[in-house]
Amino acid sequence: MPSSLGRRAAQVGGAIVVLAWAAALFAPILSPYDPAAFERMQLAPPGSTHWLGTDEIGRDVLSRLLFGARSSLLVGWLAVVIAISIGTVVGLVAGWGGGVVDAVAMRSVDLLLAFPRLFLALLVIAFWGPSAWLVTVVLGLTGWMTTARLVRAQVLALRDREFIVAARAVGMPVRRLLWRHLLPQCTGTIVVAATLMLGNTILAESALSFLGLGVQVPDASWGGMLNEARGVWRSAWWLALFPGVLITCTVIAHNLLGDGLRDWLDPRMSRIESAERGNSE
Repeated sequence: MPSSLGRRAAQVGGAIVVLAWAAALFAPILSPYDPAAFERMQLAPPGSTHWLGTDEIGRDVLSRLLFGARSSLLVGWLAVVIAISIGTVVGLVAGWGGGVVDAVAMRSVDLLLAFPRLFLALLVIAFWGPSAWLVTVVLGLTGWMTTARLVRAQVLALRDREFIVAARAVGMPVRRLLWRHLLPQCTGTIVVAATLMLGNTILAESALSFLGLGVQVPDASWGGMLNEARGVWRSAWWLALFPGVLITCTVIAHNLLGDGLRDWLDPRMSRIESAERGNSE
């Protein structure tokens, strides 16, 4: 992909992400109706009164989409915070410790990656019962492995650099060395991993809510709205179209933003782009 096109895609993705988060934060102000209030106009198509129509029991679709953004984005963000925190710690310890510590950590990562994430989430939620907080914790605990690998690789590349050797020579404690010297060097990798992971986590939360195992009524979520539209989508197309479009756009936007951040923060990618521009000239 040409660099200019990549930057434009990242800008578009970033703009969509900002709009989605703004809609979630200001949902009580932007929402024209109470998302849980029943109206007499059931299954009303999009119009001047209800811009995006109403559902089977007369709830305003636009209001539920705005509040559903809160549920989907908040669950995704908290799950990513949990996953990034665990993955960063495991990656730092594995990359610095080496030997048995590294082998045990990476074999654990390989073992967890062998199981589909949604399958693990379904097992836990089926045992404990569905709830938004449980979905958040489960998605966080099943999403840290890729981050651990990335951070470990970064630490392995940095541990023999001059500034690390100098810090060890003066007797700097390992905890302080990891926190003050290695972790800041991994910030770009962590930010990119978090951005890319957020889109996938939102998609996973929507899938669980679609199955009835995520955010529970009366709270709204995009996946739950798709689930509610299953029986009437032929006659009330708007019930499935709008949440589906929002899920798709939000996931793609986070991926585009993550790709753009990776190209910007990875110096190796910058050198590759410079070489490509030199060859084209």
